[in-house]
Parts: sequence; C-alpha cells; structure tokens
Amino acid sequence: MALVDAGGLKSNQEGTITGEQRAALLRHYDFTVYIFLLAFLAAVLFGPGALVLTRQIGMSTDVQVAAAGISCVGAALAVVGLGVIYQRIKAAPVQQRLDAGVEVEPVDGEITFRGGQYVILGYGRGRLKPLYKLAGIKPGRYCLYVLKGTRWALSAQSTGTPADSDEYLWQALVRGNRFDGAALSLNQAGWLSLRQRVGLLVVGPGKILAVAWGAVFIGFILLIVPQNGSLLENPQIVLLALVGFGALILLLTFRRLLDAIIGRVLSREGIVKRSVMVADETGYREVSNRETPKDAKTCLYRIDHLKFKVKPGGYNALLNGRRYIVYYTAFSHRLVNIEPARLKAA
Repeated sequence: MALVDAGGLKSNQEGTITGEQRAALLRHYDFTVYIFLLAFLAAVLFGPGALVLTRQIGMSTDVQVAAAGISCVGAALAVVGLGVIYQRIKAAPVQQRLDAGVEVEPVDGEITFRGGQYVILGYGRGRLKPLYKLAGIKPGRYCLYVLKGTRWALSAQSTGTPADSDEYLWQALVRGNRFDGAALSLNQAGWLSLRQRVGLLVVGPGKILAVAWGAVFIGFILLIVPQNGSLLENPQIVLLALVGFGALILLLTFRRLLDAIIGRVLSREGIVKRSVMVADETGYREVSNRETPKDAKTCLYRIDHLKFKVKPGGYNALLNGRRYIVYYTAFSHRLVNIEPARLKAA
C-alpha cells in the first residue's frame, strides 16, 4: 500500500479512514514479536543464572532444577507482562482517537529529503509519520491528510507541478550524493567546475593506504639498504626511491589527474537503476533496488552498460527505474551530477 492511494485518499478527503488504514495504524503499535523475543532472552539469561547461584550455595539438585525453572518462567512472564503494558500505553492515544470518532484534517506540506532519507514535513506541524512507506513516491508539495491530534499522515495528494517535483528530486540527489549543485549548468555544457576539479584530487581511503605503504617502502630503502656510507654517497638509491614513489602516486591517480586538468564531462540519458553489493558465502553479489543500503559493501547507479559508485544517501535519494541524465568524468568515469530528464527538457 502506498501513501498516495486512491481509495484511502477519497475516504480521507471526506474526513474518514478506511478499515485498512485503521488496521495499519494499530499494526505500528504491535510489538508482539519483540516482546516474545525479549521474553526468550530473559528466560535464557535468568534460568542458567539461577542454576549457577543455587549450585554455589550448595542446594540439592532438585532445588537447583526447580529454581532454574521458576526463574525461566518468571522472567519470561515478567517481560511479557511489561511488554503488553508498554504496548497498550503506546497505542492508547491512537486507540482513544479511533474509539471516540475519527477526524482527518488536511495539512499543507511536502515530501523532501533530509538526513539521508525522504521525510514528510507539514507546514507549521513539523515532521510527520507516514502510515505507509514513501518508497517510489516523488518528492514535492502535497496536501497531507493527518489523523487529528496525532502526527500520522494517512495519505497525500500532490499539489505541485511535475517541474516542481523534478526540482525536489534533483535537490534530493544533490544532497544525497553531496554533489556540487551549482555546477549543473557547467556540467550540462560538458565541463567540470573548479570545485569539482579540486575534489578529484582528493585521494580516497584505499589510495591513502597504498601511498602509506609506499612511504614505508621509501623508508626501508633510505634507512636500511645503505649499510655502508651515507645517503649522499648512494644517490642512486635516493633517486630510485623517489621515482618509485612518484610512479605509485601517478599509477593510482593519473585518470583523476587527467580529468582535473582537462575537465571534460560526458553525459548519458536513460533509465537509472540502483543496486548494492552485499556479502554472502561465495563473496559479493549484486542486489537490485534493495530497500536500504545497510550492510552493503558498495552502492551503485546503473545506466545501460555504465555503473557508478555512490554514497548511501544518494542510493536512498534515487527513485529507481526512472529516466535521468547522468554527468560523469571522461577518463575516470566518476559521477559528478545527475538530474531527472524532464528537468532539463523543462
């Protein structure tokens, strides 16, 4: 079920909610699985603990077994009881609202990208809680239908134009990937901005590690190899070390250097899909359109035969399977900007 749902939206506009929405609200306060999981953990911890304690005191075997059993059952029941009480306390405001008569009010707001994910903001109401997931819903301005007296957004109806939505989406992609949004016009013309050129010269963690090993190699040559005489008497060793270190840096960064110097940007328009690389028993495998990039080794955008590494925030910002224009460097093929295809056409 999506937040933008025709059946639910019509009912909300009339000031009522559907049976499915009522059930979905109560499901948000159903902690049964977590309660029983905690009860099991409590039994596992307290049972053996009571057994060890009674054994140390020197009680008989029957008493030890009985104490362990009572501790297991008692701990589990205590956790279940406390969990049920907590669940009822959390659900009480919504349950009372539903029992007293549902009131749904329209609130102007927007779906926007903050903190690495899409959120709902009600103007004058702050952040709202979506009844359903926001996956696949375009950001932009909406009329939100909110359960009165709560922060639950039951449904939403777009009030912005397609161009407005594309602008919101582009801003989300810029924030999620930490792109230079001001450089879009230059990228559209086929060039990198000065800030983007400087950013290409920043070496990543893996390359920093390689350079560090290169420094260790230089130290080994300069300090250990010349056993007889000073370094001045062995200029060939110093020269060899410096040449080797320079070659290592050039090998690691020459494509970036070319991009930073020449500054050309290529572009491609098409369907962009997101995927992640996750570990399994055979190594790493690519999973398409995973809901969250948690525990992922690498986040990717794919368009035709090209793929680009992106940040987790950029992965979350992309609406999968839509048409975009991607801008990337000519030699190292690093993604520097992306926009919805319609935004450029507009």
